[in-house]
Amino acid sequence: MFNFGFTRAIPLWPYIPGGHHQKLHPATRHGQFVVSADPWALSERKDETGFPEADRFLGRMRTFNATPNLEYLVRAYGAGWGGLIGGPLVEVDTTLLLHENGWLEVRIPMDSASIAQRTRQKRKEYEALAVEFTYRQDRLLYLERTIEFLKPHGTVVLVRIPVSGWMRDLENEYRPGFSNEMQRLADAHHVLYVDDTEAPGPYLFTDGNHLAATSAKEYSRWLATRLR
Repeated sequence: MFNFGFTRAIPLWPYIPGGHHQKLHPATRHGQFVVSADPWALSERKDETGFPEADRFLGRMRTFNATPNLEYLVRAYGAGWGGLIGGPLVEVDTTLLLHENGWLEVRIPMDSASIAQRTRQKRKEYEALAVEFTYRQDRLLYLERTIEFLKPHGTVVLVRIPVSGWMRDLENEYRPGFSNEMQRLADAHHVLYVDDTEAPGPYLFTDGNHLAATSAKEYSRWLATRLR
């Protein structure tokens, strides 16, 4: 999945020459590329211009396909190598597990009190972002370029993944008509658009924004049946 969610992997070519080519072999054909989008990914803080990511570690990297990525460990990994086994990167009761298929599993307490606390904090953060952020047409342009870059290599599907009710309402208030805008973009580039912000569930969220692991698997199966 090419993620355009808030914790995002913005296309590399605005500031990394050739970086995007490393992530997809030129001979790739018949692939299926799920590109997720939300209003936050196409926004930036009102006091920033251009692509601030260019000054962060991705903008300084030249190696994107390596296991382990020694360039990243030497030049950009700032938490101390002990963080690779849990520690400074995460809360003491959280475990990160990277699976061979690329799934970064976040094991986090899922009792009702923990979920409620994280949801309150997440809602507070995003209500602040709705004031501090502004929607950016240049980010929309690079979403379009991502779609056009992928199309020769297979099928591209633009997806708006499920979120909790309060997050959906906040997104719709922040950027009214966002789903219609994504539909027009998909139509213009002749790709499928799937809006699953109200997909049948019920789905469980870790904080109102991120699907819990079990629900992520359920949604993946649901989406797969629609893409066959």
